Parts: sequence; C-alpha cells; structure tokens
Amino acid sequence: MENFFNIFFLIFILFFFYLNGAFFQEYFLKKYNKIKNENFYLLPIIGLSFFCVVITFLYNFINLSIVQINLIFFILHIMFIFKIRKNFTEHLFNFFNILKLIFPIILFYFFIILFRNENFYVFRGNYWDQFTMISMGIIFENYQYKNIADLLIKENFVFENFENFYNNLRDNVFSKDHYYFSFQNLFARQFNSLLLAFFFKIKFIDIFVIHLCLKIFFLSNIILSTKLLFSSFNYKIKNSTFYAWVFAFSFWTIYIFEIDALAQLCSFSILILLLAFSKKIIFDNNFTKSNYFICLVLYSSLFLIYPSLFVIFNIFLIIYL
Repeated sequence: MENFFNIFFLIFILFFFYLNGAFFQEYFLKKYNKIKNENFYLLPIIGLSFFCVVITFLYNFINLSIVQINLIFFILHIMFIFKIRKNFTEHLFNFFNILKLIFPIILFYFFIILFRNENFYVFRGNYWDQFTMISMGIIFENYQYKNIADLLIKENFVFENFENFYNNLRDNVFSKDHYYFSFQNLFARQFNSLLLAFFFKIKFIDIFVIHLCLKIFFLSNIILSTKLLFSSFNYKIKNSTFYAWVFAFSFWTIYIFEIDALAQLCSFSILILLLAFSKKIIFDNNFTKSNYFICLVLYSSLFLIYPSLFVIFNIFLIIYL
C-alpha cells in the first residue's frame, strides 16, 4: 500500500512540473508557440527549468521563506487551473500521454523497492552527495537566506576570517549532525536542495522517498528530452521513443542515478533539450521567438543547476557557431 502511495506522489510531482510548463507556455509563448500541439511532452522539463529560475530568485534575492514560496505556487496553480478550465481536459489528456510514455520506468523502480525496501533508496553507492543535498534541503526548509549567516555564527564561524571557511568547517563541532554535510555547499549549486526543501513541507512523505521520487522524475525527463533529440534527426516517432528508452537505461544514465549525482541527473535532460533546440536554431534555421525564449530559460536553469555541464555545453556551442 505504501508503494502505491509513493507512486501517486511521484505522479503528483510530474503533474506539478507539467502545470509549471503549461503556465510558462500560456503566458510567455502564447503568440509564437506550437509546443502545445507537437511537443507537449516537453512541458515537465520546461516547467522544471522555469521553476528553477523562479525559486532561486525568490529565495536568494527576494528572501522569501520556503513556506511563502509554497504558498505562491499553490495560489498560482489554483488560479491557472481556473483560467484553463475550458481546456483542462486537453491538458489532462496530454499529461496522461506523458505518463504512459514514462510509466514503465516508474513501475521498474518501485518494483525493485518491493523486494529491497528502504535499503534501495537510502543507502546508495555515494551517500555523501545524497546526505549533502538532503541536509541542505533541511536548512533551506527552516531558514530564510538572510538567516543562514546567523546560523553560521551560532556554530562559531568567524566572518572576519571567512576565507578560512573550510578550515573552520573541519575544526568545528556542530550542534546538529547534518550541518557537517551541508555547510560546505550552502552557497553553491543550491537548486536541488531548494527543490527538496520545497517538497519537504509535505510532512507525511518521508524525506528519502521525496529524494527517490525526484530522481525517478529526473530520469523520466531524460526519456522525454531524448525523444525530441532523436526526432529532430528525422527518426520516426516510434523509433525515437525506442531510442529514448534505450538511452535512459544506458550505462551513463544509470550510473549517475546510482551514485546519487542529483544535480547532474536533474540537468541531463535540460542539456539534451538545449542540444535539440540548438540544432533547430543553428542547423535548421528555425529562428522563432519561442525557440529562443525556451532556450533562454533552459540555458539559465542549466547554469543554476550544474555549472560544470553549463561550461561543457558552451564549449560545444562555440565550436559549432
């Protein structure tokens, strides 16, 4: 019974980001966009990128708490659903088509959990990354950005000697164990921890289950983005879906899933989508405003989520330009 509830929560996450993508489409691509008819299955990835930019801005620059950000998105989604109520059935149809495309991968991982229980998703090959992301998520959930400095001071950090931050980190005895994992990454690559913090407010879901569901969601996004990439090279639709599935279960994809490289797993589908749209713009001369606007949001989110991959993409871009 618990597994079915967890699957439902994963579907909720997918629908949340689908609505974000549909919101972005409705208000930012309304006049120029054909994604609704042709590539609706990209909406969860675009919604993820849009969410990345918005939550990073609201938390770091507007200095809102996670609860306030939860409330903003809740109100926006209620208002948006009311606005699209006449076309809501069409959106549900699109969403269930996306779900049908990725549902086997959901069943695959939850089937494993039936036999391996919590050991499968709590203790992985790289516990450092997992516990670091979760620890940072707990801090972001409970502290506004402006209060993180006060938290560090309480843990005896000396701001006058801040350049020795890591020495201070190593020598400190912390009041809470998870501070050890989180303090060294508080000011870099925040998005995945902000994302965890956003869903940590749902208190009846275990934090490790939330982490697992997001990983499966990111893996599902790789299928959706790779499908467009192969389609852009004139593969038939059925073939592109098959190749996307093969890629999702390839060595590198499974490897980054297994080592809990959450930032890389999250950004992988965004990178693939950027490559697909770059091909449309550079090689196919498809210079539409919607393509540029989508690329701008994807490009910004790639930098915020995983700067190393952002640099690699720019190298390829410079080569082909």
